[in-house]
Amino acid sequence: MPVKQDRISSKQLAMLGLLSIISMTYHFFPPSSLRRDGRAEWLAMLPVIPVICGLLYMLQHVYKKQPDKPLDVLVTDIFGPFFGRVALTLYLLWSVMFMALTIRFFSERIVSSIFVFSNPVIFIFLGLIPVAVALRGRLTALSRVNVVFVGLYLTMLIALIVFSLNQIDLTKLLPVGTKDIVPVFEGATRQIGLYSSLLLFNFLSGRVGNRQDMGKSGSRQAIMFMLIMMAGSIYVRSVFEWKLLTRTQNPIYSAIKNILLLGSFERLESLVMAVWVMSSFVAITLLGMVSITLLEKIGNLKNGRALSMPLLFLAFSVSLLFAGHLLELQYFYDTVVIWGNYILNIGLFLLLFGVGKLRKII
Repeated sequence: MPVKQDRISSKQLAMLGLLSIISMTYHFFPPSSLRRDGRAEWLAMLPVIPVICGLLYMLQHVYKKQPDKPLDVLVTDIFGPFFGRVALTLYLLWSVMFMALTIRFFSERIVSSIFVFSNPVIFIFLGLIPVAVALRGRLTALSRVNVVFVGLYLTMLIALIVFSLNQIDLTKLLPVGTKDIVPVFEGATRQIGLYSSLLLFNFLSGRVGNRQDMGKSGSRQAIMFMLIMMAGSIYVRSVFEWKLLTRTQNPIYSAIKNILLLGSFERLESLVMAVWVMSSFVAITLLGMVSITLLEKIGNLKNGRALSMPLLFLAFSVSLLFAGHLLELQYFYDTVVIWGNYILNIGLFLLLFGVGKLRKII
């Protein structure tokens, strides 16, 4: 069980979750997906904002009715001891699978972007070493480090925009017609499925001191990060031609190589790489902490941190079972993971909310 000193605010939890989602967005939505989302892809974030904010305010309502109970306890109270543990087991399996998928995407991206023809297993192993150390530590420490990561991310985005102002052409965002509306909503459905992971991260709410403000503070952070992601999408779309963008594996790196900063671009490229690796570290660690929290509740354990190494070994093994190519991993996400997120992170949460209302628990 978490000690009293290992507590963070709802704002800090939202920042941890959203930086993790930024990392997952880079992994799960490669430039090739632009062909499906159409020319108006940069507008896909607008339908996501009201849906995610609505879910967060529903979660805030739950915590206001039961201020002393975290989400894992509420699941067993509302569904009952047996069905509650069944639901928590499903969430545990899903969080382990999500962690393994993120690890595999991380290694495949490094191999395809930088260390071509290298063995991805090496980077899976190397990536799990700092995660193993972080899982033995406290969530407060990860939250403090995350503030630095968020600052680096904002610095990177501002630097990219400032040092490439001469390349930005907002007319490349157009034309946007009525035929682009349907692809935009198709892209938004995938984004909603990914951002619904914020509900999964709320199984760490036992370490949050002001859970009752989750909707208010979480929505503010979510809107800010979504607008930042939208700004990043607008930046990429305004620098590259549409046809070139759909054929570019890593448009951010291509943009960096066109930036001349005192005759060199190495420092800026290193900053982008550092932000990407750090955000992946936060995502994997946060999913690991969610899994440990669920293990503690399901097994009535006092300290699940002792299981961090077996958990990471399981995630390592599962990550090797996924498809062997980056495009196959992308297809797996589009066909399996997106619907699993809808069923568990949204569908099961709405069922929890409805049953809790009927039983007058919330």
